[in-house]
Amino acid sequence: MPDVPSREEFVALQNEVNNLRQEISLLKLRPNYKNWLKPKEALEFLNIKDNATLISKRNQGLIEYRKTGKKVDYYLPSLEAYIDKLHIKPEIKQDRLKRISE
Repeated sequence: MPDVPSREEFVALQNEVNNLRQEISLLKLRPNYKNWLKPKEALEFLNIKDNATLISKRNQGLIEYRKTGKKVDYYLPSLEAYIDKLHIKPEIKQDRLKRISE
């Protein structure tokens, strides 16, 4: 039979879980800054040459963007996951990842 935690241990675990939940929700609100790209980089990386493709990818949830004044930044929710969805050769994927991470 598993050990039953004492009241103090239970409260400590519960607090830890609540703290982790809070951290996770903060991370969801504040995406990893490394995944924010300059517009030119994002469009080049995503191989987007026209507005319709950009809107389509945004509607699919593959790209998010934010406007700050006149500036627009594009956000890839997960670079690796996005690259996996792209049907391109692995060496090109690596090249694109390397260029963006530099």
